[in-house]
Amino acid sequence: MLRCRVLALLALGVLAAPLPARAAFHFSVISELLTSYGGDADVQAVEIEMLSSGQTFTENSVLAVFDATGAYVADALVVPSNIATGAAGRHWLMGTTAFETASGLQVDFEFAPALPVAGGMVCWGAPGIVPPSDPGSWAHTVPANYVDCVAYWTYTGPTTGFIGTPTPLTAEGHSLQRIFETHDNATDFACGDPADPENNADETTDLVATTACPALPTPQTKAQQGCINALNKAGAGALKARGALARSCVGAFQKGKETSGAGCIAADVKGKVGKADGKTLAAEAKSCEAGELPDFAYAGGAAVNDAAELSFGALLTAIFGADLDAALVPVATNADAAHCQAQGLAGATKLADAYMKAALKAKKSVLKAGAADADAFLTAFAGALDQGKLAAQGGKLHGQIAARCAGVDLPALFPGNCANSATVEALASCLTSNGRIQACATFFEMDALPNASCN
Repeated sequence: MLRCRVLALLALGVLAAPLPARAAFHFSVISELLTSYGGDADVQAVEIEMLSSGQTFTENSVLAVFDATGAYVADALVVPSNIATGAAGRHWLMGTTAFETASGLQVDFEFAPALPVAGGMVCWGAPGIVPPSDPGSWAHTVPANYVDCVAYWTYTGPTTGFIGTPTPLTAEGHSLQRIFETHDNATDFACGDPADPENNADETTDLVATTACPALPTPQTKAQQGCINALNKAGAGALKARGALARSCVGAFQKGKETSGAGCIAADVKGKVGKADGKTLAAEAKSCEAGELPDFAYAGGAAVNDAAELSFGALLTAIFGADLDAALVPVATNADAAHCQAQGLAGATKLADAYMKAALKAKKSVLKAGAADADAFLTAFAGALDQGKLAAQGGKLHGQIAARCAGVDLPALFPGNCANSATVEALASCLTSNGRIQACATFFEMDALPNASCN
């Protein structure tokens, strides 16, 4: 971001006159990164490429490391002096003594091994036209204060305008080499075999990879995405149909129009659940091509319907306990209690529907953005889910419970997971949590994905 701002100022002529402004250090990027070699994590190096001439004011700039969550770890190096030669396309090199031994190449500045091997972020630079004379005068914990950063492998932390999407590649046993300058690490870096670091004296060497460059997973094709999205949409419909059936049957039982609420649900007399399940199988037949099935997030139409059935059964048990009919209060016995139960069921099932809607939208966007395997999908999905809308739906449920359930014996009415809810606020929170958890479980189980995030 800093170099983008400086480029803009130069284009306007704002920084055209003084020599330090022209011959500074901002028009540079991290061009190669090595975090280990031959199984030795002491062999580390960071190469900088100058994109313009005169980028020699490097004294007091900082090489810093961040862990895989984006948390600042430490300064690996405060650069002790300026570099000698500045020309567009020239490089300079920071590295460890173990790197010098392994490569036979003299680095321009040495640092002790500090770069994260198993994924993280490396940043270099400083704020200002030239690096401040006091390196402690600025926040080293803020990536935007640096000239450039590279986030790699297991990195899941915040990004900046010059990181974009972290590269999924490692720098272990081979280097990461810059191939583009688009401000997107996933696009800009490739696996380097051989690594070819270069110092400011224009000396270089080749280091053949000791760890093979990995084959990257391929993002799902449009056909594969279409299959996943079609089945997920049908799965949401299957869950919604079960919620509507349960609300109808519970209401009918409480009014004396059905002899068993559980029996009514099992019978599905109007066939609406069966129709919804049929739509799932039809969606699979239409949208899932035998030769191009998804590589992940796909378990088939039958699995989708089974997930909806099992998870919805678990939601009913979570609300009313193992014996639905025994838990339900007839309107003729206590109308207020019956209405409270009906409202609790309606709120929890509709919240489950809202979760599914938000989850489908998030999944569609994550797949379209290029998630290529289950791990990448799960990481991106957590950030893409619209928590605001779910919170709003939960707030709506709280208001409904407060209006319908004041003055009744709450623990007796909801003998499942919410049996300890002595206040309407506690009951609303419990029902909100259970509705969300079971919808989340449905969402992940219908694709055979781990649902550890459902809580």
